[in-house]
Amino acid sequence: MQVKVRTFAACALLVLLLVPTAAGTSRTEVHGPLTLGGQGFVGGELGLELGEGQRPVRIAGRAGYVGFLDLGGDLKVRCLGRGRVAKHETEQGMVHFCKGRAVQAVVLGSHFKLRGFAKRFAIHLPDGASGALNGQFRRDGDESRGGAEERSQRREQKEQNAPIPTVAQLAAMLAAAMAG
Repeated sequence: MQVKVRTFAACALLVLLLVPTAAGTSRTEVHGPLTLGGQGFVGGELGLELGEGQRPVRIAGRAGYVGFLDLGGDLKVRCLGRGRVAKHETEQGMVHFCKGRAVQAVVLGSHFKLRGFAKRFAIHLPDGASGALNGQFRRDGDESRGGAEERSQRREQKEQNAPIPTVAQLAAMLAAAMAG
C-alpha cells in the first residue's frame, strides 16, 4: 500500500510540474539579477550560466511548496529552514521537492523547470540567470515607481477636471498671492 502512495505522489508531482500554471498568471521573460515577489502559483523554466563564483537562484515562500525538474543533469537543491526535501526519479528526470510552512530553496543547475504554490513568495535570480516564469508577480521597486506614476496621472487628471474658478475667486487668489 505504501509503495502505491509513493508512486501516486510521484505521478502527481510530475503532473504538477508539467501542466501549465493556474489562470490569471502571466508569462514573464526574466534575466538576472532580479527579484520577483508574488502570491499563488508560480512556474517556469530557467537556465544558469554556470561558472566560477556563480550564485544560486533563491526561492522563499510562506505556506507552500516548490518542485524542480532537472533538465540539465546537474541540479543541486537545498531546502532551508523547516521545509522538507524529497527526491523522485521520473521518466522526465530527477524531481526535487521542498514543502512546508516556510519554504526556502537554494537552487544551482544549468537548466531546470520549477512549479510551486505559496501564499506569498519571492524569487531572487542572480546575474547569469535567464528564462521564463509564469505567475502573478510584482517586481521589487516597480510598485513604488508605478504608484508614483499613477498618482501623478491622477493629480493631472484632477487638475484638468477641476471646476473653473470664477472671476471673484481669481481676484481673491491674486490678492492673497500679492499680499503674501
